Amino acid sequence: MILDNGLKIMSIDATDLFRVEVESTKNKKGKEIKVAKEIVPSGLSSYYDYYDESKDEILHLRNPQLFKMKLDSSMALDELGRVIADRRMTKTAFFNVRRKLATDQVVYLTFKYSSFRSTLEDDKDDKGKVKKYRVDGKTKETIRYMIYDKEDFSFKIDDIEYVRWCRSGNASRQGKCFFINKELVHTMNLFTDCGINPKKRRINLASFEAYRALLLSHKTANLDIRPENILLIKDVKSVFKDKVMYVGLKDKKLFTEEKEMTIENKIWDGQSLIDKSLMGDYQDKGMLLLRHKFFKSCCFNSNIQQWFKDNHITDVSQLNGITTAKRIEDIKFITTRSSIKYCKFGDTESWFYDWLKQISKKNIPFGIVKYEKPTKYFGGKLVRTHYQILNTLQITKNKITELLQQTLDYIELLRKDPLAMYHYCEATSDDEDSDLMMNVKADVIYRMMKLNMSFKDTKLYKHLAKNVIESIRADIKCGRILVNGNYSTVLGNPIEMLQESIGKYEPETTIVGKGNIISTAFPQKQLLACRSPHITMGNIYLPHNTENHLVTTYINMTDNIMVINSVGENVLQRANSMDFDSDQMMIVDNDIMIDAAVKNYDKFLVPTTDIEPDPKEEEYTAKNLAKLDYESSENLIGQIVNLSQVLNSKLWHEMNKEEPNQSYIDRLYKDVCQLSIMSGLEIDKAKKTLIVDNKNELKEIRERYKSKEDGKIGYPMFFKELGKKGNYDSKKTYIFYNTTLDMIGDEIAYKTMTVEGTEKALHKILRKPDIKSRDVDKDKIKAVLELCEQRAKDDKKLGVEKTQLGKSEYNRMRKQTIENFLEDLAEIKMNQATLYTLLTSKDAEKYEDYILQGLLELKSSTLKKLVKTDDTTPTLVEDAAGDIEIYGIKHKKSEVA
Repeated sequence: MILDNGLKIMSIDATDLFRVEVESTKNKKGKEIKVAKEIVPSGLSSYYDYYDESKDEILHLRNPQLFKMKLDSSMALDELGRVIADRRMTKTAFFNVRRKLATDQVVYLTFKYSSFRSTLEDDKDDKGKVKKYRVDGKTKETIRYMIYDKEDFSFKIDDIEYVRWCRSGNASRQGKCFFINKELVHTMNLFTDCGINPKKRRINLASFEAYRALLLSHKTANLDIRPENILLIKDVKSVFKDKVMYVGLKDKKLFTEEKEMTIENKIWDGQSLIDKSLMGDYQDKGMLLLRHKFFKSCCFNSNIQQWFKDNHITDVSQLNGITTAKRIEDIKFITTRSSIKYCKFGDTESWFYDWLKQISKKNIPFGIVKYEKPTKYFGGKLVRTHYQILNTLQITKNKITELLQQTLDYIELLRKDPLAMYHYCEATSDDEDSDLMMNVKADVIYRMMKLNMSFKDTKLYKHLAKNVIESIRADIKCGRILVNGNYSTVLGNPIEMLQESIGKYEPETTIVGKGNIISTAFPQKQLLACRSPHITMGNIYLPHNTENHLVTTYINMTDNIMVINSVGENVLQRANSMDFDSDQMMIVDNDIMIDAAVKNYDKFLVPTTDIEPDPKEEEYTAKNLAKLDYESSENLIGQIVNLSQVLNSKLWHEMNKEEPNQSYIDRLYKDVCQLSIMSGLEIDKAKKTLIVDNKNELKEIRERYKSKEDGKIGYPMFFKELGKKGNYDSKKTYIFYNTTLDMIGDEIAYKTMTVEGTEKALHKILRKPDIKSRDVDKDKIKAVLELCEQRAKDDKKLGVEKTQLGKSEYNRMRKQTIENFLEDLAEIKMNQATLYTLLTSKDAEKYEDYILQGLLELKSSTLKKLVKTDDTTPTLVEDAAGDIEIYGIKHKKSEVA
């Protein structure tokens, strides 16, 4: 069974597994009310009854509302398909739900609620919503214990008993977990657990659960690497002293102080080198992020065999490492212990050979998770900044005006020239991390103008274009500004890694040089770099871009790879606990930002820590797993990042005064450095056992800065834009600070955003069919509108949760929301009369973008017949001789697209 396109599975909340038994009683006023008595298994089914009029019979079909989750193509999914096929379960385990392949063998369980829905027919409120009851003693935590511990509660759906299987790192931060058919769990665990039996030993649960889930990562392709291709070399540390802002732990409490301390950098932590000849169809890529059993590594395109030849290495006996190869020409992959997570759990003496045996079973290839990509902005030449970096720069008011000028000029062009808007939407209608068109309004403009250029003259175009421009303005207020730069995957000291492979590396020496990087995308000059999350001023990195013959000879660079040095310099902690397992840095070549960074570069010490995770080992029990998953779900990263930006704003506001209070500034910076370290600890707690009470530490810092008058902390004005696009949070107090982001907001606030042009009705570009009232299906129109209303609610909810979810999980959920919408819309077949009536109705006006995007994505033949097509829409193309300049890049009008 080939499952390359993923698989639909059930997604349910834990409380859906229960029903509430209620009893009638009387309140103090003598009124009869219903109260929750207890909860019992709900008897949830994946089927629903459907009356088929044509056959005059009731059909039992899979409920598409339950199958809203997609299990992406992955190594684990490949194995699930093999296991099901081997057991001859294919006909029952796989089925279609709305023409998409699905299974009931895996369930995605969420833990959102601590209250339970009533199942009584008449138990609804005045708005028709099913009432919820809170049952005494039943919280998110206790519900999880009940489900994990089968003695208290048997979790069954359609006679299949499900048991906890595993959870990915992103899912664990929201408390989500995969459950699997009990009959399959043992075999699947043999695959994911790499031969480790956690029930026979005490184990570090956080690490084990994180590493066994590596095989759930979405893969784009496979790559064959044989055991004899691999050379294992040792991880090398650079040890040096530096003066830092040290965050330490004493009596289980954090403290922060200036200190000269000894720092240890793993100079190629999490990275590998792969010979170009081994990369198959991906030889033009600079890196491949690979997965296998208990293996995760960012593998950089290298000329390993050429290195051996140039250094006269002709026999494996000359190598400085461990390998099973007999011939030197077989060595095409160099890695270290830090990439092979099995080393933490395997036998001390034989772990490497045991791991090779595990990955060799069934000749299963490595999974390619991702490779480096340029940004989507102007051919990868520009990058979009974020509020975290801008709010750590002390940019003056006049320089802010200068920084924004190209963006404001571009907005003017978008307002006045529909072709410029068409060009913008063509480039930004999709998302960098998705093959779906995520930017709905931009997508509709692009696709409709491609069909008919006259779409630019419609009222809908003006509405959508204004929304696009308003979205750009909101982005600017949130610090998202296009500047010259890119995102580059970080490669650490690769020549030293090659030297180590043949025993020629001399400790504490560096080929690149301290304070230098190598990037082919930029000239040789000083650049600004930062990693996300970027918390404070001490996280800014100002390297010099250089050239190096050894690097360019043996490393096949692309513009989105950067070589850095971590020998003898505190760059890894400066970049907020960076390593080399595919971490990226935003590199900016913008003189205004660089000058602002240089101004304070030596004033703020790097936040640094030596706090290690708790190495404790526990029994692999349902109780301990429930505790781990619950604690992982209580994620504070959003709160930590937000508070850090509040303190940064207060710090700049104080520094910009004529007579700043230095002791207050020092106190602020110490606290924000502590938040920087806390952010790293919080991110890692899904795979490492946390020994710091971040919740309490966060509370104490917040309390220090609350106003004595109203007890509120005083958020900067730009926070009202983050996540909620201009909506004030009534629980917060907003204050204008003399900080970069608030000054940017002030600069952009009153700029004209209206779109020039006519306002014809949409029907002007539609062919009106011969409509008879009997041909218009009002039920289908109502169904589409209800579907759009639900989509709008889902989008709004996701927007609010965006910061907490993180980029990758937000994109996954957004993609899933769009796919679910498209599947539901595809079920509503409309003839021309019905669709024309829908598109021209008053009720559909606020959902026209959803409807059009959905139908365009589904390649609706009905819509295509309705829209008048002219195929005359040109676009803008980059041309040095062009007369239209956008961000310093010349463009001209092209021929018809």
